[in-house]
Amino acid sequence: MQTIEQSLTAARITGRSSMASSIVWMRLVHFVLLSLSVVFCPLDLGDESYVFGRFQPAVISMKLMLGVVVILLGLRGFLFESTVRKILMSFPGLMLFFILCLATLVSPWAAYVEVAFPAAVINLGYLLFTITTLNMLGIRTFASAVAIGVAVSCMLLVVLYLISPASVVFLEPLADGQFAKRLSGLGHPNSVARTAAFGIICLIYLGRARQWPLILVFGLLVLMLGVEYFAKSRTAIFALSLAVVGLYSDRLLTRPGLAAISMAAVAVLLGMMVLVATESQGRLVNRALTSVAKSGDAEEITTATGRIQIWKETIKLVRARPLTGWGLNAGPKLLEEYLGSAHNALLYVGLSTGVLGALAMLGLLGWNLFLATTSTNLLVRAICTLVLVSGLTEETVFETFPGPTTICWYAACMFPIVTQRIGSSQTKVVDQFDRQARAT
Repeated sequence: MQTIEQSLTAARITGRSSMASSIVWMRLVHFVLLSLSVVFCPLDLGDESYVFGRFQPAVISMKLMLGVVVILLGLRGFLFESTVRKILMSFPGLMLFFILCLATLVSPWAAYVEVAFPAAVINLGYLLFTITTLNMLGIRTFASAVAIGVAVSCMLLVVLYLISPASVVFLEPLADGQFAKRLSGLGHPNSVARTAAFGIICLIYLGRARQWPLILVFGLLVLMLGVEYFAKSRTAIFALSLAVVGLYSDRLLTRPGLAAISMAAVAVLLGMMVLVATESQGRLVNRALTSVAKSGDAEEITTATGRIQIWKETIKLVRARPLTGWGLNAGPKLLEEYLGSAHNALLYVGLSTGVLGALAMLGLLGWNLFLATTSTNLLVRAICTLVLVSGLTEETVFETFPGPTTICWYAACMFPIVTQRIGSSQTKVVDQFDRQARAT
């Protein structure tokens, strides 16, 4: 009898050990796939006219294979983990699911049929994968995977520059035949800048949490800030600046923080008084605008680099198909004369899925605004702020292959629901750093 009991006990121990081992391996697989998605999904080497354009078909094949694996893991999480299903049934989960289901259903009538359907399915897979991964890894480990992926991307840019400096230069045409030199190589400069921005806020968060050595954080920050600067995306830099403020919002409300804000405000006011006293207001405003404009023309800023005209044309297209929209990634065909993009996150969803999708997106943006101002997790505040600001002048989310922008946005939207559903100390994602931040 005792031998039987000992055998049963040994079997239980062996079963628990094998289960723990499988959990560790699954966590590792999700971590690696998340980092690979951050590296490969934003990659766009261009056509054969570019230096490394001949490798673009291989990159697309890699993205598709990665997408298939991610979809399978996302479906596994949805089918076999009740927590994932419950999280998806929340307000942000239902809104995201609704938009992507609409995009899938209207894809047969899309302007770009061969891309619209795969893009919708891949985004659905990444939504399920992100929820499963965040549930499994927690916010710190999730941020570490994103930071590693962005660091690898920035290092790839350095390697490309050493091999062929011309391959990482994007010549953006401006007025009067001028060109602005911007850092590219792995995609459009705006995409490169957004990728670096998400890496920067993840690094700062991990550095403040003492999750990574500060010397490593500092070194990678220098690299990513360099990429951010040379990509010359005003929207990304402005959004990143506000996101960093969100990361330090716990410090800004203390006495030293308020004193620093007051001193900065006084300095700005004094500077404005000096400038107004020495120049007319018209010349002052013109100087400020021309200093920011890439071409040196103030009209570039007052028209949002032509985006106002783009938004008008996008609204016309939405009115033409208010119920179905034109499918994901319709911009390159419908807005070919307007830089091939809606240049606004809300209008992009409206263009892709119609008015119903736009209303759901509006609800999500309201949810993001709520999280950006009230979330107890500083990284969630920063991500929501970055997406809200960037989404004003860029499509930002629901990429054909979801990169760090879309993945981090999915995670930030679902984070409060994840923390409500998970109660065990092993997987709870509200870490000690955030509790200390609230205490201060």
